[in-house]
Amino acid sequence: MDALASGQGPDPGVDGISSNAVLHTDGHVCRKTTWSCKFPKQDAEAAAPALDGYFPATTQTRETPMSRHIAGHDLEYLATGSWILGTGGGGSPYSSYLSMKNYYDSGGRVELLDPGDLADDDLVAVLPTMGAPLVFQERMTDSAFALKPPRIMEEFLGQRFRAVMTVEIGGCNAFQPLLAAAASGKLLFLGKVIDVQRRTTEGFLRGTTRFAGLDGDAGSTVEIAFQNEFTVGWRDGSVAVTTPDLICVLDSVSGEAIGTESLRYGQRVSVIALPSPQIHRTAKGLQHVGPRAFGYDIPFKSVFVDEQAELVA
Repeated sequence: MDALASGQGPDPGVDGISSNAVLHTDGHVCRKTTWSCKFPKQDAEAAAPALDGYFPATTQTRETPMSRHIAGHDLEYLATGSWILGTGGGGSPYSSYLSMKNYYDSGGRVELLDPGDLADDDLVAVLPTMGAPLVFQERMTDSAFALKPPRIMEEFLGQRFRAVMTVEIGGCNAFQPLLAAAASGKLLFLGKVIDVQRRTTEGFLRGTTRFAGLDGDAGSTVEIAFQNEFTVGWRDGSVAVTTPDLICVLDSVSGEAIGTESLRYGQRVSVIALPSPQIHRTAKGLQHVGPRAFGYDIPFKSVFVDEQAELVA
């Protein structure tokens, strides 16, 4: 599940959220007319804006709508800016910021989706909190809690949400969709690359890679097969996850995605899974995108146990 940029008008000002361009939580303006987005330099010299509001920045130009991942340093900017824009209310985003920082430190990432990339019939969940924010200092929210409302509504509607979005940028509500989006993906494994075997055949880059566990996963190994994309993952010899669920390998240091052609011995990696669209998990869908469609004589396996009733082998 992606987090969606929200807001109105071609120039959202300095709230850091735009409905017409990719969301940049660093608080800079993204203008639809040029898709020119300014990002702050990541050095001490650019740590604070000048009094005239100018931020030393590089410029990136985007000709078409596209999504991007929120960078780790964006979280602090978002927390600071949303607390300022709360004008004294809305609740401090600090506890939510810490939850997201912990998620990022463990290798997770949240993708931001441009509204222009949505299909006409895609559903988007608006996730606010209501009431006196003081209660969050006594009973802090977390990703699993933030994900409950959209999951309940999906069950009621019989459809999945394509993305989640915030109702406002002020205070702790700025982080609600990020918390939900974080909880919709599951961290499977932390490790380092110990083997890569690949070959180009029949028009595909095929092969396998193996990871040795680190930290809490020390002593375990994960092997992932790929045909251009990652298709099946085994943990200690047992199938752990298969296509059509999304198997993603991230660089544990930078948080950037690692492609099958870019795997190298010694890389520190985080393996995460994201749920596939419901239509892919139907009997007809699995005929085309399940593991057997790629030549693996195994049933579909998902790590999203709470949704197992929907899964069809």
